[in-house]
Amino acid sequence: MLAELDDRLAHAGGTRTNKRTGKTTKVAVRRDAKVVREIVLQLDPEWTRSSAFVLENQEVGDGVHAGEVRARLMDMVTYFGEVYGEDNLLAYSLHLDETSPHVHLFVTPIDDLGRVRQASFIPDGKGAQSGLANVDRGLRRYLIERGFDADPEPRRVRQSNLSVDEYARYAEAAEEVAAREVEVEDRQAALDCRESEAEKRETGLASRATELDAREVAVADAEVAVAARETEVETAEAALPNLRRKAEDESREIVEAANVAAARIRGDARTDAGAILATAHADAATIRADAEKEVDRRITEAAEAIERERAAAAREAVPTFDPKIAEAQMPAALMAVLQRVNPRTGRSLYDAAMEQAERSYTQKTLGVLTEHDKQRLSETVAQRKARMRSFIDGSAAAPAPDRGPDYGFGKSSGGGLGGMSP
Repeated sequence: MLAELDDRLAHAGGTRTNKRTGKTTKVAVRRDAKVVREIVLQLDPEWTRSSAFVLENQEVGDGVHAGEVRARLMDMVTYFGEVYGEDNLLAYSLHLDETSPHVHLFVTPIDDLGRVRQASFIPDGKGAQSGLANVDRGLRRYLIERGFDADPEPRRVRQSNLSVDEYARYAEAAEEVAAREVEVEDRQAALDCRESEAEKRETGLASRATELDAREVAVADAEVAVAARETEVETAEAALPNLRRKAEDESREIVEAANVAAARIRGDARTDAGAILATAHADAATIRADAEKEVDRRITEAAEAIERERAAAAREAVPTFDPKIAEAQMPAALMAVLQRVNPRTGRSLYDAAMEQAERSYTQKTLGVLTEHDKQRLSETVAQRKARMRSFIDGSAAAPAPDRGPDYGFGKSSGGGLGGMSP
């Protein structure tokens, strides 16, 4: 702090200008100048309570009151920073080791011209309108704006003829007395609280004594119960060998009976398993025979249906009778004869010849197809049965669909009439 003070004073002192020569020279700080002002900041002791109360609230209580006291004291320091300027705040110290909480603030009254001059910040004067009284009012307003319940006007005193220093000493003495009174009240309250706690402790001790008596009775009862249990355990330990031998004998009997029952059950199981297996083989043979019959029946039905459909398709594919082809195969002389008209029937011989030729062609063709169908149907069914059995046994692939017999007839109208004679 002293080093910072020396640095500030080194730049203080101001300047002086010679009116005749106009020369400006630096003016040193007077040796008797008060370069540091100490300001003691304290709130109403009835609100802050004693320092001991604040410390107890901070260390033992919830700390809310101690925090409020510190915050309001720091508001007072901030206010004097606005009065003197923050650059002139040299140091401050919070005291909780005396009767009431307070702050010692140290300022350097150096104005903007570098002069060490208290009057630049707090004008001199006496009475209610002095600079010190105005600063006091400003501090109260500052605290009120921040939520502190302060009196807007300083308290008046009868000693109006006191100087500033005398008034300060008087005010400090009055505050000390008030703080002492608060401290006495706090101590009395603490004493009352301790007496109440002592009474509670005495009550608690009496209750604990009663509880201890009850516990001693309970311990005695428990010792009696433990002794009884120990007797029971000793009796049980004495009877334990006989019980163990009896349990071993019963266990051997149970094991022997179980082995006999297990042997009987295994014999019965083998007999039942042989009968069940024989029945299963017989049922399997019957099921396989029935399945083979059913397969033969279904294969036969499927093959017959397929061959009937293919035979019908083959018959539909037979070319129809074409009279023009028949005419092309007839000699010209025969055609001339056929053009004659039968006087009895009124029809030409050509019409009768063509009807006869068509009937002959149809009967011949359908007869051939019918023989082929019968032969192809029996061959196809036998072949399909053989292939299906090979597929079931796993020795051949699945039978491919048969395309049916090829009778040599197409959709063309030019085939199959070469040998027809009318």
